[in-house]
Amino acid sequence: MKHRSWRKTGYQPTSLIAAVLLLLLIFVFAGYFFTLYESGLSPEQETLLARLQENRLAWQEKRPPEFRYVVQRDCECPLDYTEPFTVIEYLDEPDNQAWIDGFFATIEKAILDEVAITVSYDPRFNYPNDFAIAAEQTFVRDFEVLRYADEVR
Repeated sequence: MKHRSWRKTGYQPTSLIAAVLLLLLIFVFAGYFFTLYESGLSPEQETLLARLQENRLAWQEKRPPEFRYVVQRDCECPLDYTEPFTVIEYLDEPDNQAWIDGFFATIEKAILDEVAITVSYDPRFNYPNDFAIAAEQTFVRDFEVLRYADEVR
């Protein structure tokens, strides 16, 4: 009985195909993770989110410890929802409802949910002073600082 000897001419065709397929898979995965991966957000959403984050950070730095403002909504809603109301925020009271922080969160959710939105920010304190989400517009008016951070109570 005679033993067959392997050819010493190089790689077997199946080994070459396996190597090519392995390299192809590596390139596909690398391409996906490094160049083809997208955040899933449109450029407009990314711009709105970046602007929101910039203004949110500025608001957190500048926000006074006590302030008052009027909120007014414009929509086809019940009268008690659209009637203007005054909000006073005291940052040193833990139970105080923070409306402006809520506005930032509402705007962020609308951007991520791809709801039609327009927003403008106060040039001095950077809070959202006028924003429209779908068919509802919200206005923050008559913002008044009651106490600055460096004032003693």
